Amino acid sequence: MRLLYTALYGIGFVVLSPLFLYKMWKRGKYRENFLQRFGFYTAETRARLATKTQPRCWIQAVSVGEVNLALQLSPVLQQHFPQLQLVLTTTTSTGYALARTRLPQGAVLLYFPQDFPPCVRAAYRLIQPDFIILIESELWPNHIWTGAARGVPLVLVNARMSPRSARRNRRLRWLFRQVLSQLALVCAQSREDADNFIAIGAI
Repeated sequence: MRLLYTALYGIGFVVLSPLFLYKMWKRGKYRENFLQRFGFYTAETRARLATKTQPRCWIQAVSVGEVNLALQLSPVLQQHFPQLQLVLTTTTSTGYALARTRLPQGAVLLYFPQDFPPCVRAAYRLIQPDFIILIESELWPNHIWTGAARGVPLVLVNARMSPRSARRNRRLRWLFRQVLSQLALVCAQSREDADNFIAIGAI
């Protein structure tokens, strides 16, 4: 299962990379911390996270909308868990730029790794999360499988799935069932979203 997914992901990555690189180039600043996307980090970043003295929460938010939600969630988490250190990852350069301007004090900002096992494992070794919050629809199989194998609880919050996406995802139910079963909790936006997640194997 995992080998098949990783192989298909690799093929898709090669085919779509020119388009992604073009979009990144148009947005600008794509070179900044680019290698973080492949699990390579500067000595400064590694040193900052090497010594873990408090619990860590890893929040993944893909772009601007999800980053806004993560930034609203962060102070609530810190209020209830004052010792918690936040590590926020984002996929797009626009999301990264927004997060950097409003990042809570003490939080660390990184790019989310590509969903290849070596990249994901490198990120886990660096971040050392105690639990992970995924925003809306961030269901990256190797990321989730790695977290589950390490005993790290993963929670999907504000989860959404349109009827169109649900119809498409039912064709991949064999994959989603293996992924969703590893989540500790799915918090859906609505009853319809919850039903769509259940239909592809959330319960």
